[in-house]
Amino acid sequence: MFKNIKIAVLLACLFLAACDTTNNEPLYIGFSADSSKIVVSGITAAAKFEIERNLQAAPADQHLVSVTQIPADNDTLTMEIDFPGTLNLSGDSLFFTPDQAFAKGKNYLVQTIINAKFATAKEIIKAKVGHQVKAQQQVLYR
Repeated sequence: MFKNIKIAVLLACLFLAACDTTNNEPLYIGFSADSSKIVVSGITAAAKFEIERNLQAAPADQHLVSVTQIPADNDTLTMEIDFPGTLNLSGDSLFFTPDQAFAKGKNYLVQTIINAKFATAKEIIKAKVGHQVKAQQQVLYR
């Protein structure tokens, strides 16, 4: 009986490990060469398909990339300011063009749910599955 349980647990672990076939390369989030846009690259094929479909359906209503100007650590007067903009997909990169230019000397928090997942196979085995998608974020300095 214990032999059957061991085999079942082993098969379940192998199945969970095999389910994680996503691209393990991290998502790149950074400024373009001229710092006028934010580039998100390293997008998986499945995410790219969903982005293309969503951009065609409602190009003005996109919340895949969120950009917020945040105050520096020693700045107590500046408030967080959301930066609206447009998204354009080119190849495996998504470009965020803000409606207002990025200011020099400011910090920007970029958050995205592209390539995000609830948990990895390792987190599932350890029972550390969350209730929300884990957004990827990067602080950029202009």
